[in-house]
Amino acid sequence: SERPDAEPVRNIDEGHQALVDPKRKVAPETVPVTGRRADVVVRTQAESPDDRRSLRRAIESLRNGLPPAGSAIEQFAIGNDQTTPLFDRMLQSVSLEGGNACVIRGAYGQGKTFSLQLLQQRALQAGYLVASTEIDAYENQIHKPHHIYRDLLAKLRIPDSQQHGVMGLLDRVVDYLRQSFPGWYQSGSESQAEKVRLHLATETQCGPLAWLLSDPSIREKELLPRLLACEPGIRIGEARQSHLLRVEPRFWPAFRYGTQGDFATYILSGLGRLARLLDYKGLLIVLDEMEKWQLLDWQAQCRAGNLFGGLIWGATAEKGQRQCHDNWNQPSYRSWMRCDHDKKLNHSGQCGGYPFSTPDRSFVGVAVAMTPRGESGPEDDWSHYGVLEVIDLPPFHGGIVQQYFAKVAGRYQSAYSLPESVPDGLALKALRKWQNIGDESARSATRAVIETLDEWRSGQQPVM
Repeated sequence: SERPDAEPVRNIDEGHQALVDPKRKVAPETVPVTGRRADVVVRTQAESPDDRRSLRRAIESLRNGLPPAGSAIEQFAIGNDQTTPLFDRMLQSVSLEGGNACVIRGAYGQGKTFSLQLLQQRALQAGYLVASTEIDAYENQIHKPHHIYRDLLAKLRIPDSQQHGVMGLLDRVVDYLRQSFPGWYQSGSESQAEKVRLHLATETQCGPLAWLLSDPSIREKELLPRLLACEPGIRIGEARQSHLLRVEPRFWPAFRYGTQGDFATYILSGLGRLARLLDYKGLLIVLDEMEKWQLLDWQAQCRAGNLFGGLIWGATAEKGQRQCHDNWNQPSYRSWMRCDHDKKLNHSGQCGGYPFSTPDRSFVGVAVAMTPRGESGPEDDWSHYGVLEVIDLPPFHGGIVQQYFAKVAGRYQSAYSLPESVPDGLALKALRKWQNIGDESARSATRAVIETLDEWRSGQQPVM
């Protein structure tokens, strides 16, 4: 049956059923600042030299046109009062309902990358694994699934861990399995590895991932982490043979150009369920610069759709509507059986093909940022893959710039130990500087505020 124009989506905040259009646009309200002083500055107390250094690093990032790293992103976020609740709701939907997908739209310099950084930081703080990539025309081409998969795994971040990427994940997996199956790590026997494989296959619903993680020496065997990471130049057959459980090629095939969208999304869905097994809330996948989709020809868009569309479908399809080409979890599957996903998703021919996601919800969230080009964008096409919410970033105005000045100035003062209060009227100077730049963007607002404060600091004598 065809997908209806409106599907019931549980409203997390209010606990009742609401009809949400799959193509709906969630536009935060923009409320101009009127009738009050916007340049009232509250000085932030930097308690130690380390605190001041951290603030200075964040300000230096802003000075260079980059979002601050880590938790500092929230201290220096600009115009995020309306978007933050939407991000929190999306994350709640991943944890409570099993998945979600959204597109964040805004003009050039409007703060899309900043917003994505804020979303990622909030996800890490809430207990999600986070994997991100930025689409480009060379190393991370959206129509080459192995490029995107490889970069997502390389940039995988884990809450409360300094170890990132595949090795950081494997540390957590091995710790969990050593506690759950003591004989697995100590004996290194095939029978124990098979017991672990069956356990992981049940929990993750991803056969290839369960097999790969079942080797107790996975961290020490050089080729196995590289297999999970899809590193270039790896000898796939040799890597499979190094595993304690020898298997046929279908357990982990080679990525082929333009064919492996289904395998990549299958593994990423399995990682979302693995995250739950490791007591995390799920996996957030972030794709920036997705407007490059519109530069692809029809054939390349079809290849890209097998990855991107598979991610959307896997993140949003409800339980009971997730039937997919699946020789792993449904032994009775026959090639004539209908898949529940859109016909635009095509299974690869590699090893008979793979499902695009797990039979049950995968606890994966997908967040995409893009700059609209022209009146029509790809969002309508993408909505064929699943329910996709569109968040339009609010346009900038003078009130937000003055609010941002008040937010940053106190932290700036503490970072450089400036003895004097921020002068009245400095916020207005920053506003005029922003207006003179003329592009009305978040990027130029950040530049105007930092330049104004730098000019003021140049006449101060800091107290160290």
